Amino acid sequence: MELKKSTAIKLSLAVYIALTLVFLIVGIIEISRTKHGIKTNTKRYLINYTDCKNNLDDEQTCAQHLNKNINGDCKCDINFKLNEDYKGNVTLYYELDGYKETFGPLFNSSDSSQWSGMLVIPPSDMCQPYQYANTSEGLKPIVPCGALADAMFNDTFRLFNTKMQIQMDEIDLICDAERDKYKNPVNIDAVNNFTKPVNWQKSIWDIGQGNSTGFLSDKFIIWMDTNVHPKPVAKVRKIANFENGLPKDDYHFKVFYNYPPSRYNGTRTLILESVEFVPYERPKTSGPVLLSLGMILIILGIIAYVGKKGHFFDISNITNGLPFLRRKTNENEPKENPPEEAKPLDRERTNRNI
Repeated sequence: MELKKSTAIKLSLAVYIALTLVFLIVGIIEISRTKHGIKTNTKRYLINYTDCKNNLDDEQTCAQHLNKNINGDCKCDINFKLNEDYKGNVTLYYELDGYKETFGPLFNSSDSSQWSGMLVIPPSDMCQPYQYANTSEGLKPIVPCGALADAMFNDTFRLFNTKMQIQMDEIDLICDAERDKYKNPVNIDAVNNFTKPVNWQKSIWDIGQGNSTGFLSDKFIIWMDTNVHPKPVAKVRKIANFENGLPKDDYHFKVFYNYPPSRYNGTRTLILESVEFVPYERPKTSGPVLLSLGMILIILGIIAYVGKKGHFFDISNITNGLPFLRRKTNENEPKENPPEEAKPLDRERTNRNI
């Protein structure tokens, strides 16, 4: 019994002290935290343009037109309205339904040494059957080679409001860490020994903006990373009326529907996403409450100690002083009866025997 009582005393004290310390420490941390914080407001506007109508023939979609004219092109307009301001950084994405199932298996058909600026002949065997291509100058190795690069999505988009075209930048869409393994060749003359992928309309050196061209093009790097989806296309340039994002207005996208449905026949979606960082004031209620609870526990502990003549380590003293720690008695527990007082008849018999 003494061992059980000692264990119960230690356990109760440990819980009591730990609870007090937790309330005090967390309360102090909450009070000392900065009053202001930053929260993120994100808005998304989705536009399905899979079946957009051909600008030159509204009786057919661009997909139908390209199915009949494999090497043709098609333009279509998508009208939409933003009923509220899209503040902050506004980025345009495209999303292809079933992207990973369609293009993910192509990842191994590539040559990562080319991405790092090493143009070696012959290209890696992993690139087959997109290793070489016929040109007017004969058979040439492809750069970038492989099925994944050859399948790069090439629909393009321009955004307009009721008054003007809205300037968009195709740079700074990825972080530096994602760009580290990509480099352009030092010997730029070496590119003359290579040709563009079979299904590309222009060479890798004509892709991108500013210093982000060739293998450093955001568009190329984003496409080659099959884990990124939906894929960013461009950011709204922060100039003039668009310094704070896109204001509510009527807009339309001019879509250059280039990617053949024979290579991808799923849903094509545009996503306008705005990310705004908004300052706000943190509530200060939890800190004082927790600190107060910690102080109350300290005061109750002192009361229990002083009130019981210093016998603080007696578990009965603590539980009697602190009602919320008092052990509840089980009503079904058998109660000990006091010893019965000897009856008069029994006492008389005892006296006779004496």
